[in-house]
Amino acid sequence: MSGKVFSRVRGGGFFKRADIVVYALIAVVAIVLLLVFLLPSDEGLSGFEITYDGATVLTYDFDDGLMVKDAFRDAVVTTEGDGGLYLTVTTADGVNTCFVDLGERSVKMTDADCSVSKDCTYMPALDGDGAIVCVPNRIRIVPVGGISAPVTG
Repeated sequence: MSGKVFSRVRGGGFFKRADIVVYALIAVVAIVLLLVFLLPSDEGLSGFEITYDGATVLTYDFDDGLMVKDAFRDAVVTTEGDGGLYLTVTTADGVNTCFVDLGERSVKMTDADCSVSKDCTYMPALDGDGAIVCVPNRIRIVPVGGISAPVTG
């Protein structure tokens, strides 16, 4: 590199005006993407369905209420209390109880006879995307319309 070119590059400022504009645009785009993907949606849970071995047992809509499929009418027991609704589903594989919090518009698995550890009862309440799964009892609680985000918990 000739001495003239080196001194001209070295003599320039650390940032030029165009560099600063480009960096500012990149920062704005990054912040917008973070806000879009990381902030929780305000929609919340409109409803959920409980399935057993792939078959829908019941559907609960926070606006329309509970709808139990005819084949599982005798398998579902509902109890009101604690500002919500307890749903107990009894199948050939076991018994699972979940609590529907009407104020929070969420559902949480509260009891299961699947194993000693009862892993499904430690999954976070379903209040948007995700799912609650009890693998030994083959029970899944998913938002109405299916899972649109990875299962967490």
